[in-house]
Amino acid sequence: MSTRGWRVFVFDPLRKSGQRSTPQVRREGLGKSTGDVRFPISMRIVHAVETLSRNAGGLPVAVTELATAVARADSGNQIELLSSLGEVKGAVAINDTISVSRVAATGASRWLRDCHEAREISVIHQHGIWAPLPVASGRFARRADLPLVLSPHGMLETWAMAHHAMRKRLAWWLYQRGNLKAATVLHATSRAEAERFCELGFSQPIAVISLGLDPIADSPLDPQGVAAPKQRRQVLFLSRIHPKKGIDLLLNAWAGIHAPDWELVIAGNDEGGYQAALEEQAANLQLRDRVRFLGPVFGAEKDTAFRRADLFVLPSHSEN
Repeated sequence: MSTRGWRVFVFDPLRKSGQRSTPQVRREGLGKSTGDVRFPISMRIVHAVETLSRNAGGLPVAVTELATAVARADSGNQIELLSSLGEVKGAVAINDTISVSRVAATGASRWLRDCHEAREISVIHQHGIWAPLPVASGRFARRADLPLVLSPHGMLETWAMAHHAMRKRLAWWLYQRGNLKAATVLHATSRAEAERFCELGFSQPIAVISLGLDPIADSPLDPQGVAAPKQRRQVLFLSRIHPKKGIDLLLNAWAGIHAPDWELVIAGNDEGGYQAALEEQAANLQLRDRVRFLGPVFGAEKDTAFRRADLFVLPSHSEN
């Protein structure tokens, strides 16, 4: 993942009585101080994420690629990934310059304490806000008075907060709001996400940094699998098979379009058995010969799926 072209903005929310908070933008260079916190040139950075399974969608990929890019940019940095115990098979690819540790959420604080005593941690980067292990890592940073960068990765968006709303509302008032307020910096991947932070009343610096991407290598198409010769042009959906992604809306829209020379290809990992409901919906809409469920695709297969598509569509209710 290339960091070239990244820009960092720090939002200072202005709060006026009776008015919506409007973020003001101040551009900062990478490596500058943030508020009263100054980071050393060579750092020990711990990224805390619930899972490294590629079946969990884009979050594990984003975290590992960010960690890899930082390690590549400065070999003096010590980068560590901390995730919960789980199936190692199917984990995202990780550069060998990065240390990976898997612990139970209940053991995260002890692992971080031992890690900090062995060599001082410079900063903890918490990814996600609801899963136990990232939350425990954020709490440790607060107790140890360590800089905490917190990336909600879209989990504070309106639709996301309304999904399983009761349990999230309870967690919000019990501990989550306080944990977020204690973060040194909130990381947003878009201006819209930063504005959402302001709407929720957070006043600390907000860094808006888009996720980096590696361009797809200019290599021949794989003649197998998704690269088989096309009989029709393709509309591609590629993401998690989850209610958040609006695939039911896509199927309804596709049923209203007369396009016999096109097919809708739905690719992604099935979460919670939701694909079965979508397949039933497609059958009821008489779309079986116009919709193809491809299943999960990763790496070169995913790249090929994008290259072969004539149109990409992602009708999500919420994205960060």
